[in-house]
Amino acid sequence: ANWGKLAFGDESELDLSLPPNTPFVIGCNEKKCLPHGHVVTDNIKDSFGKQRSRVSGAHCNIRLPSRLETGEAPQPRPQPLLQDTSTNGTWLNFQRLERNESKALQNGDLIKLVNPDASQDESVKCPENLLFTFSDTRPMNFISYRLRLLPIDLP
Repeated sequence: ANWGKLAFGDESELDLSLPPNTPFVIGCNEKKCLPHGHVVTDNIKDSFGKQRSRVSGAHCNIRLPSRLETGEAPQPRPQPLLQDTSTNGTWLNFQRLERNESKALQNGDLIKLVNPDASQDESVKCPENLLFTFSDTRPMNFISYRLRLLPIDLP
């Protein structure tokens, strides 16, 4: 079942519907990203004029943990996790994740694959295909309340 959506800055979208604990890999190396992932790159010129990418082969991954994580009580609604596996870093809501660090994703979180504050120079700014927002597409669990309305006297 579909549990998430990624909306990229270039207006492309991807649905996340992998089984629990199957990582959706994002990076520039097709062999590391496929079949469960997405390939992106930014191909900029370094100071020597050589083409390179600031995106790692397997830059980061997103997974939905199973309800039974080892050593923990079962969670009724596990939160999707973002894990940085890059050399250059992954930013969640403008905060850099440490390498191999995982953070729970919330609806509307912004993820950038290159430093969002690197420079205002257009040639090194974060390209729109390297930033995306996460949307949790699972149905909400609502708790219903019974409201009792009482009449009030109006002056």
